[in-house]
Amino acid sequence: MSRDCWISIALFVMGVISFVLAYVFFTYNFLYRASWLMLLFSMVMVSFALLYLFFGIFNVKSDTRGNVLLSVTTFLLLFFLIEVGLRLKGDYRNHAEVSNAQGKYYSLFHNENKPDQFWVHPTDTILVSKKKEFTYERKTNSIGLSEREIEKDKNGDFRIIILGDSFTEGVGVEYDSTWIKKTERMVSQSGNQIEFINAGIGGSDPVFEYVLLRDKLLDYQPDQVIMTLNSSDYWDVLFRGGLERFSEDGSYRRSPPSWEWIYALNHMVRWVVHDVLNMNHYLMSSNEYMERDAKTPGIIMDVIKRMKALSSEHHFDFRVIVHPVIADFEKEEYWDRGLNEVIVELSKEEVLLLDMRKELVDIGVDDKEKAQPYYWPLDGHFNPKGCDFLARCLARKLNEGKNE
Repeated sequence: MSRDCWISIALFVMGVISFVLAYVFFTYNFLYRASWLMLLFSMVMVSFALLYLFFGIFNVKSDTRGNVLLSVTTFLLLFFLIEVGLRLKGDYRNHAEVSNAQGKYYSLFHNENKPDQFWVHPTDTILVSKKKEFTYERKTNSIGLSEREIEKDKNGDFRIIILGDSFTEGVGVEYDSTWIKKTERMVSQSGNQIEFINAGIGGSDPVFEYVLLRDKLLDYQPDQVIMTLNSSDYWDVLFRGGLERFSEDGSYRRSPPSWEWIYALNHMVRWVVHDVLNMNHYLMSSNEYMERDAKTPGIIMDVIKRMKALSSEHHFDFRVIVHPVIADFEKEEYWDRGLNEVIVELSKEEVLLLDMRKELVDIGVDDKEKAQPYYWPLDGHFNPKGCDFLARCLARKLNEGKNE
């Protein structure tokens, strides 16, 4: 075997080892920031391994060899510089990389494996949310809600359970500063004794919320259930589907593409995925997205009608709050066409309690620049001002309802 072939083998082995180490570092969150460099190093080693194999097979002369090595080195250096440039520009960073204090990639498939049908937190534990703009702790209760322990006996109080995702749970503010706790204090000041239960869970969606209500929260005898709905809920249902998402054993599992970790570590790969292959941030093709988008409004309305049926069966009032994310102010209506369809249907079903976007537009907050003061700029959730506005709107609606 020629010397070039031995060099090729050595370089290839180094490339494979580097590739495996990059995967291990990324998967197990060890030396995370070095993992993308390790992946690039593996690509360089494999490139030169193939090059030396070519030299050995075709017995390339030394002068030609030098020119080829220079050309390949220049190309790889250009590749590295483009990668660094894309990282610095930040066009292909996902939301977590922008908002998290560590700036780490967060897979949208993370936590998409549940042993049962419930999207809740680990029970009786401390949750720490550490972002660039805020840090706080929350304690979960015995059913996995970011809420105090709930007694099943209402002691005569009017009890409202509010379902939702991270906007409802209150990511971005302390427990006592969530819009739910603020509403509770506001209506109490008006003489109405109402107990609010925060059943918002970051990452949840209307399908998981329906199952949680049906199988767990009805035991707490709500007098009213309010479900919040926003564009991220719409996308979550588009991504996960309806009740068919659950396996026969009740579990829920959705796995990422096997190549997602390479996508996570290399921004040139992200450029290819998004701008060449035209895949979205859920790594769906445009055709798959359109198919799912067409079904999503029907899925959401199906679970809302199921909740409405539960309200009749168990004698509680059911209502829906729709609120905007910051992107919803880029147009004259909600960003997702399907969500606007859902809002029309909610009105027909007579369950729409509040449309926060409309409330903001009514006071002149009708574009993204004017809406930004209500949201954390990087994280995107409600800041204290956003929580306060939603709380005042809801308290007004609830007080109006009590006075009718």
